[in-house]
Amino acid sequence: PIRWPDNFPATHFPVGMVEKYRAQLAAQRVLTMDQWGDYLIFRSYPQQKVFVDGRSDFYGQDLGKEYLQMSQGGHPWRTLLEKYKFDMVLAPVEWPLAELLKTQADWKILADDGKAVLFARR
Repeated sequence: PIRWPDNFPATHFPVGMVEKYRAQLAAQRVLTMDQWGDYLIFRSYPQQKVFVDGRSDFYGQDLGKEYLQMSQGGHPWRTLLEKYKFDMVLAPVEWPLAELLKTQADWKILADDGKAVLFARR
């Protein structure tokens, strides 16, 4: 028989960080990339809710545009974070939003493993 995987590969997903903060993530409104949204659902279903996941093409063009504006640090990023009332952001280090949040007094870094940064609203 084929052995069903019990986790996603840590080379592509923030496995350790999600395990450490799993309860907090499941209880909060989290912005993360679509693939990592899939992972959060996998680890904490049915408690975990995500903004986007791998089915992002079903969310519609307007929501997709807002997701890209936030992740890329586009002009309305702060307004959009407020609009959707995110409490946490689990961002790849490559996201411009990760660099922007590092400079914001109302966000603090909970974890940074060199691949992902986990922010919580103060």
